[in-house]
Amino acid sequence: RCWPGVVPEELLLAAVQEVIAERPFGGEGHRKLWARLRRHQGMFASRQRVLRVMREHALLAPLRRVHRHSDGRHDGTIIPEAPHRLCGTDATRVEAERDGWGWV
Repeated sequence: RCWPGVVPEELLLAAVQEVIAERPFGGEGHRKLWARLRRHQGMFASRQRVLRVMREHALLAPLRRVHRHSDGRHDGTIIPEAPHRLCGTDATRVEAERDGWGWV
């Protein structure tokens, strides 16, 4: 096969910025952008190179925050104070006709 030559860094950066400017979101991941460059603009650069250029110029999409459900302050062993005295809680979300959603 005959592949096109290496894309100059400035041209790759300009193409990346152009694709990001077209998108309605704040940023985009390097894999989608790499595929879009290959398919729509015929620009063949490696995924790692696109990632490096985007990282160096702070063009990567912001990372999603990881939600932690528990801080895990115990080691997994819960000892009740007396026999048959282990308490727990549970909640159910219900919809009230007049007041909307609530917890029971």
